[in-house]
Amino acid sequence: MKKLMLFVFLTVLFLAPASFADSIMCEKDVVNAGDTTAVVEYNCGKPLEKNATGAVERKRGYRHGVNEVEKATETWTYIIDERFRYFEFVGGKLVSIKDGPIAR
Repeated sequence: MKKLMLFVFLTVLFLAPASFADSIMCEKDVVNAGDTTAVVEYNCGKPLEKNATGAVERKRGYRHGVNEVEKATETWTYIIDERFRYFEFVGGKLVSIKDGPIAR
């Protein structure tokens, strides 16, 4: 039974999809979820790539019907610790950091 549990644990560990983090150490300081694009660019430098899209957020209210608010959504690409890192921003704030493949 212990061998089976160890096998399952190791399989999940090595076959897990890209990991997510809410903070990472950059050149100057740690950046965290909630930091602005300006703070991230100051601490991590200019990204290799910026991809911008627009997303619509809908909020329902009892008295006012549906309100639509457009928030800018961006993904910035960095190489940190020899891996591609994808920083996702919504409304100018960092919401997630995803690990990508090893940069070769």
